[in-house]
Amino acid sequence: MQTFGLMYPIGYYDPFEQDLAPELVNPLLAQPLVELCLRFPTYALTVGGRGRSLARQAFAGELPVQITNRRSKGGMEEHLKAVLAGNIDLVRGLLLEGALSRRGLLDRRTVEVLLSGRPTTLSGAPAQLHGLVAVEAWLGRWDA
Repeated sequence: MQTFGLMYPIGYYDPFEQDLAPELVNPLLAQPLVELCLRFPTYALTVGGRGRSLARQAFAGELPVQITNRRSKGGMEEHLKAVLAGNIDLVRGLLLEGALSRRGLLDRRTVEVLLSGRPTTLSGAPAQLHGLVAVEAWLGRWDA
């Protein structure tokens, strides 16, 4: 995943960037630094099964104990779940009655499971649902 992320750095090649936008300068993507980071063996970065373990050890004296001891960085997943839960009727209507569903481009049963609020083994469901809502919003603009 680390190597893949380097091949397609988020925000580096923005297809919506304006011609007059300032050039993005990201010093953390400098080739010498990237090559140095790629020399670290994965097992050294995840000691004890913790993401960013090496960084946590290096800055342990500066970090709150909760951050030093947590298992991973965390992410947007819980926030995405909360946004979905707060707008579930809108999302359900958009996805189950929207353009994608009408055109047979969604697996209706899978979407119903994802919107049910019940536990599922489908990973990344909130992010995928948000992506589908974005597509529906875009299609709705063109269908109108």
